Amino acid sequence: MSQQQNGAGDKTLDEWRRQIDALDSELVRLLNQRAAIACEIAVIKVAAGLPAYDGNRESQVLARVAQKNLGPLDEQSITAIFRGIIQETRRLGTRRMEASSEIPNPELAEGEGTLRSSGTAGNQKLHSATRKSFQ
Repeated sequence: MSQQQNGAGDKTLDEWRRQIDALDSELVRLLNQRAAIACEIAVIKVAAGLPAYDGNRESQVLARVAQKNLGPLDEQSITAIFRGIIQETRRLGTRRMEASSEIPNPELAEGEGTLRSSGTAGNQKLHSATRKSFQ
């Protein structure tokens, strides 16, 4: 049954699946490349004393990808996918900021996963990665 052709007789099911598998591999490569760049941004933010979360940047990213979307996925789907990408990048970026920070944080020893930033806002506490963005 996996060799069944579509109505137009162009590709078999296995051929379509191989194409999906190749695209999935490329998506994984690109997502990891994006995450590596976000980690570099996290290091820059620590060095500059900038806050981890930038809601304006996150909104810009979501608006840009929605505008670039040509379908067949609708805007809601694209936005949901990118919110997930941002959330996972945020989690990774927080870990990178914590590792890059020279400010000791006793709460990290307790497994809380927080970071204190020494930006112009003073020692602003940066909470868990699920609440911060590095976009």
